[in-house]
Amino acid sequence: MIEQLTGMELRTSSKNLLLNYLKESHHPLLIERARYTIVRYLQDDIPSLQEIQVKSRYEELDAVDHLILKLEYEAKCLQDKK
Repeated sequence: MIEQLTGMELRTSSKNLLLNYLKESHHPLLIERARYTIVRYLQDDIPSLQEIQVKSRYEELDAVDHLILKLEYEAKCLQDKK
C-alpha cells in the first residue's frame, strides 16, 4: 500500500523499518497496528473506515480510499484466522 501511495518501490531497509514499526506497535488489532505503521512511515494521516463510509455517500471514492478499504478487509481476514 505504501508503494502505491508514494509511487515508489520500497528498498529493503524501508521494508525492514516498516516491519519494526509494526512489531513495536502496542495496538491489539492488526488493522490498528497497520494504520500506526503507515501513518508513522508516511508522516501523514490516512482516512478512517468511518470517514470513507461517510465520503462514499456523497462522492466517488478515490484510489487511496480503495487501498484503505482493501487494507481493512485483509487485516480483518487475517485477524479472524487467529
